[in-house]
This record gives sequence, C-alpha cells and structure tokens, in this order.
Amino acid sequence: MKKMYYFAVGVVAVMLGAQPVNAQDLGEIQGTVYAADGTTIVTDAVVTIVNSNYSQQVDGSGQFIFEEVPVGSVLLHVDSPVWGENSETVTVVAGETVTADIEILRHKFLDEMVITAGAIALRKSELVNPIEVLEGNDLLESEGVSLGEALKNYPGMAATYFGPAASRPIIGGVGGSRVKVLQHGLAVGDVSEQSEDHAVGADIFDARRVEIIRGPATLLYGSDITGGVVNVIDGRVPNERPVRGVEGMAYGRGGLGSDERGGGGRLTGAFGNVVWRAHGLLRETGDISTPSFNPEGEHDEHDEHDEHDEHDEHDEHDEHDEHDEHEDEMSALVDHIENSRTSLGRGSVGMSWMGKRGYIGASISVHNSDYGIPGGHAHAHGDEHGEDEHEDEHEEDHHDDEHEEDHHDDEHEEDHHDDEHGHDEEGIGEVSIDLASVNYDIEGAYRFGDGVIEGLRFRLGVSDYEHTEIEHLESGERENGIVYENNQWEGRMELDHALHRSTKGVVGIQIQRRDLEISQAGGGHASFLPSTVSTQVGIFAMERINLGQLRLEFSGRMHWHSHDPEDGNSRSFSSLSLGGGANYEVSDQLAFSLSLARAAKAPSTTELYADGLHTGIRSVDIGNENLDVEVTNNATVSGFLNTDPVNVTLTGYLNQSDSFIYYALTGRMEEGSPVLQTTQAEATITGLEMDADIAVFRNESSRVSLGLTADYVNGRLTAEDANLPRIPPFRLGASLQYSLNNFVADLSVRRVSTQDQVFSTEEKTDGYTMVDAKVRYRLFAGSTAQTISLQGLNLGNTLARSHTSFLKETVPLPGRDIRLTYAIHF
Repeated sequence: MKKMYYFAVGVVAVMLGAQPVNAQDLGEIQGTVYAADGTTIVTDAVVTIVNSNYSQQVDGSGQFIFEEVPVGSVLLHVDSPVWGENSETVTVVAGETVTADIEILRHKFLDEMVITAGAIALRKSELVNPIEVLEGNDLLESEGVSLGEALKNYPGMAATYFGPAASRPIIGGVGGSRVKVLQHGLAVGDVSEQSEDHAVGADIFDARRVEIIRGPATLLYGSDITGGVVNVIDGRVPNERPVRGVEGMAYGRGGLGSDERGGGGRLTGAFGNVVWRAHGLLRETGDISTPSFNPEGEHDEHDEHDEHDEHDEHDEHDEHDEHDEHEDEMSALVDHIENSRTSLGRGSVGMSWMGKRGYIGASISVHNSDYGIPGGHAHAHGDEHGEDEHEDEHEEDHHDDEHEEDHHDDEHEEDHHDDEHGHDEEGIGEVSIDLASVNYDIEGAYRFGDGVIEGLRFRLGVSDYEHTEIEHLESGERENGIVYENNQWEGRMELDHALHRSTKGVVGIQIQRRDLEISQAGGGHASFLPSTVSTQVGIFAMERINLGQLRLEFSGRMHWHSHDPEDGNSRSFSSLSLGGGANYEVSDQLAFSLSLARAAKAPSTTELYADGLHTGIRSVDIGNENLDVEVTNNATVSGFLNTDPVNVTLTGYLNQSDSFIYYALTGRMEEGSPVLQTTQAEATITGLEMDADIAVFRNESSRVSLGLTADYVNGRLTAEDANLPRIPPFRLGASLQYSLNNFVADLSVRRVSTQDQVFSTEEKTDGYTMVDAKVRYRLFAGSTAQTISLQGLNLGNTLARSHTSFLKETVPLPGRDIRLTYAIHF
C-alpha cells in the first residue's frame, strides 16, 4: 500500500507544480457543423476534443467555439443524434484562431477514431494494424451477455464459451493471458486469465466504448499480449464535462431464449469545475434454451442422418432394435443447458475536478455475480463419453511429454485418489460461482502545451476480488469449495511528447502487484493452484512519425515478471519486446500497412504451478515450473479501401514461436478426468481476415448496404506436424441493411465451416449456418433520443457447437432467441 500512496502523491505533486496556463501556449478553434448538402446547418450536434475534457453543443446557427485550447494537433469528433457523426484533425496555433467547418452525413461510413492505441487519437485507417471499435447500439444489441460472446462474431474474434457468463475473448486463434482485458487501460483485477471458466470482471453493457487493439500498440499495455487487447471504456472516472447540466441514459432489455431481463443507466452532472457520474446495471437470465440435444454428448440428430445409408442395409430385426435404441436416445434429449443461469449487479460512482488543462478524479465500483458453469452432469459419471470428450477437448500430444511426466505419476496418483472428501465415489454434478469485487480508481491528465513534453496521464487501480466455487454434489448437497481472493493494485504513468513537429509519442511505466490467495471454504476438492504473489514492472515507449502519405510507428517494452507461490519455486522473468510498422496512404481512398513485432510472454501462474483437479474444466492440470519465456515473432499486412460506395479492410498475419506454451495430454486418467501437463513446442499460426461495407444505394434519407466478413486461422505444432487444439474454423458472414430516416432493418447470415483441421486426439466439429435479423427505430424529442430494437437470433434454431469451447459436446450454442431493447438518452 505504501507504493500506491507514494505513486498517487507523486502524480498529484507533478500536476500541482506544473506550469500555469500561459496565453502564449493557447489557441482557439471555431467552426460550423453542416449536413452533407453543405447548406443545411446542424443544430443538435455535440463537438468534442478527443482525449480532453472539452465538449460543447453547437448553438442555433450550428456554430461552436473552443477558447484557450493547448497548441498542437487535436482530433474533433462531432456527434448528432439526427444526422450522424464525423471527425476531423486540426492543428491549434498559439495566439491564433483555427476554423474547422465539419460536414456530417446520416449514413456515412465512419472511419472510427481510436483513442487508446497511442499518445493521440487517430482514425482506424491511419494505424498500422486494423482495430475494431464498438459503441452505442453495437454494445446494447450485442449477441451475448458476456464480453467474449458479445465480440465473437467480429472478424478475427472468437470465444471460449463456458456458458453465457464465463466466455473470454479469443483473438487471432489465441486466448488466455495472450489476450488482455482492460478497463480504461488497467487490468480488470479478476482471475479469468488463470482459468477459462472464470467470468471476466468487465461487462459489455456497462461500457461506453470498446476498442480491440492489435499489433505494436499492444506493447503499451503488456509484453505477453500476442493476441491483442480488449479495452473496455466505461467512463467510471469522468473525464469530460457534460454539455448540459445533467445528462445520461437508461435502458432495458429482455429476451425469450434465456428468460433474460435487465436494465441499467448512467447519469452525469456538474457543479462548477466538479463533474460526477453514476452507473448502475442489474441483469438476470435463466437456463439457455437450445434445440434438442443429448446432454451426454453422444449423437446429434444430424449424425443419425449421415448414417442413413448404413441403416438401409440392415434387416428388419436390426431396424427394430435400432428403433428402440433411437426411442431411448430421444427420451434423453433436452432443450436447454442446465446450470447456465446468471445473476449480476454492478454499480459505480465517480467524481472529477476539471481544469483548463486537465482533470483529476476517482471512483469506486462494485460487481456481484452468481452464475453456473454448465456441462457438469455428464462429467460427473466418469463414463466413457465424459472421458472421450476430455481427450477431445484437451487434445494435446502426450507422446511429446511422457518423458517429462514419469516423476509425477506416483505423487499425483496418491494425492488425488486419497481425497479425504471421497469425491471419487460421489462425483460433482454441477459447479456454480458466487463472485463479489470492489474496485477503486484514481486517474488524471494534464496538458503542458507546445513543447517536448506535451502532456501527462496517470491511472491507479486497486481491486478487491473474491469468488467461491460451489460444488453441487450428486446427492443434492452443496459444498463451498475453493475460494479465490485476488487483491491487486496497478498503476501506470504516461508522458506524451513531441520530439519533432512530425514526431509524437508516449513513454511510460506500469507496475502491478497481485496477491492471489486460494483457500478451502469447506469440503470439496482441493485447489489446483497455490496462493501466489505476482509482480510486474514494465517500461514502454511508442513513437509515431508522420511523413505525409507515409506514417511510421515504433514501440518497445522492457518487462519484468515474477511469481512467488506459497508452495513451489519462485520464478522471475525479464524480456524485451519490440514492434514497428508503416502505413502508406496511396490516396485518400487507398492505404496499405505492414507491421513486425517480437512479443515475449512470461508463463502465467496456472502454466507454472497448476497441480490438481480443475473442477470447472474437469481435468487434472499439472504445471511446469521449468517453462521459459514464450517469444512470438509476428508479421501483419493490411489493406484499407475507403471509397464512397465501398469500404474494405483486408488483413493477413503470421505468428511464429519456438517456445509456444500449451497443455499436453499425458494419457493418464485421475478421478475420471484426463491429466494435462504444461509444455512448450514450436508453433505457427497464420490467419486472414476481411471486413467490407458496400453502399448498394444511398440518398439523403435512405441507404441500402451490404456487409461481408470472413476470417480463417490455421495453427500448427511445427515439429510434431500436428494442428493446434481449439483453433476457430473458417467463417463467412453476409448482412443486408436498409435504413430510412430513423428506421433500420438488418438481415444477416453467418456460415461457420466444419473444423476438421484438428489435433490427433481431437474430434472434428460440424459446421453450421445461423440467420439473425434486427429492426430498430429512433425517436427524437428535443434533447431526448429514444431507441427501440427487436432482434431475432438463430432464427432457424440451429443446433451448433463451438470448436473453441472446452465443453462443446455437452454445452451447445444457444438456440432461437427473441430480444427487445429500449434505450433513452437525455
């Protein structure tokens, strides 16, 4: 706690001792907002200087003026509820007034701005790697209630899928600690990186904006992020003044597929220089409905149809026997996922002091959740289907690692089969998690003006997290099992600088300390992880050089990572990660980019020290304390076409590692579950992604557009000449959208191919096609905007399974769902 205290005091001292406002370092911006025809004045727009606390609503003549703006390049963002939005970069000159007349169009394809991938906000097409941005209706109308499910259909994204609550993002075929989930630049403070069955502490419905960052810019947040960063911006600490005295939004959403009901909202207000903000969210869902399936994971209906020709060759007696077996199987079918219910409550209160050059503020937020981990019943019996499933799902080559496992055999046989609670005989039917966390945040920013050091930003977060795994025994009893307590603090400070008029960058330091305490609340299985104290220190830098049509980007990070377990050997790692790239703008409509990176990932706590039955995944996990740093070399090539009717982004990438960390199947079984050992091997992952928006027809009031998406990932264990496990299959998507004034209708089709490029112990996953539809209407009254939308998901009620899920055989994807969402902004 002393380190936190000194960090906060030091930052405040720097801000209070900084140079006073000097009129010679300030300029002025004024302008007018027009509609696309160039003559119609927009009177309801809000103009914001991105990454500052300046916001202003235009007056009755569509004009705005920002006085006393620090000099330098700034990005203006204009948002009109009726006409749409746009952004424009302007350069503020000391003592002068810059004119910026901005034209916006209701149906304009927006080249979204990205605000957390560097020192200054840039548009997506100006970056060396494609970055996805979600906000507004994309968040409220997201497909799932968890972060992974909400993002999984975007190009390059997938999800682990442990049911609706515990689903973590996968980017470019990798997940776990290779994908960092942040809240406004700081780690969430949960334990989802340690195990895929633990929920992410950030919620998609509590966010104002989500940015998915890839490439060299990820080194600002960690060296182990070979997949990418998902940065959830929820605005819990206010950093912008409200345009009106009090403004906010409220929404509610209900769904039939899981009996979903919930709602939330936020309010922002100001008293002089003090701005306050409050968030709230409540949501409950029942068990998810699905097409009929066998919960034991034996045969789907389409498997029976595939064998139809064989049945025709049987005699009548055989057909009669098979008919009886078919009736028995049909009687075992279910139409929902047991133990997939969720309950969640979140809330936060924040307050900031706003000045001419910056702000400083703090917030407190709470998160309570109770959710089930489905798929437990089939595993509890320990029958051949459960064992086969785990061999398929944890599908790693035991031949490569048997020589490393011999010394574990006797020890683990004794430890696990002599379980004092006797769970070998009774078994676990279901597992649920009761979660509670409190987060404290302090953040601020100060802009010095035109000079080498342009600005300072800092953030400090403290997390107090606890969850209890509740084991539901086959006898009907409940036992409080393992308790995870994660006490974590993290601080980061960044200095924005300009070494030259065309060169801007950021340097900074990031420190994190995590105290993960794991204990036994009552009965149940012992923890598969030891209590561990982990410390991370990173020093990072990024430079962007603007040479007109050519933009260069360079980044680097020196990272120190240590683990000190209660039982086990302490390990410390140091690594250097480097990245660089170029973006060349051939014309206003066409740009290309190339990036290269060397990312070093230190082994996680689970990969090093796991030792026991992992009840959520139903496997016995054994870590490897001798793991080395995983070094991945990346090359990414992208093309951006941004014309009036067509907008396309194409990306190809290659990741190569000589020390890829993964779980290998040892071939042994304990407590009816497979034994997995962490190991390293040479691996290569390649991928292609495409995202396109084509305006088929457009005029001032209506638009018809065609959306196309595709992605492909291939992962290989090079030396073994084998496929990596749980690699997402090839996907194609198409959508047709029609908009007329304030009405929008959307029909989309998504085809997921069969994944037959699997590891030797892994079974293929059948492909599927899903059809979704949506209609939305917006109503405006004064300063109030109301939106109502009706969604239909999986309208064909298709039985589908996710190849990236550990529980794909017993936990299929949701069936047909109808959702209604209402939101009001005021």
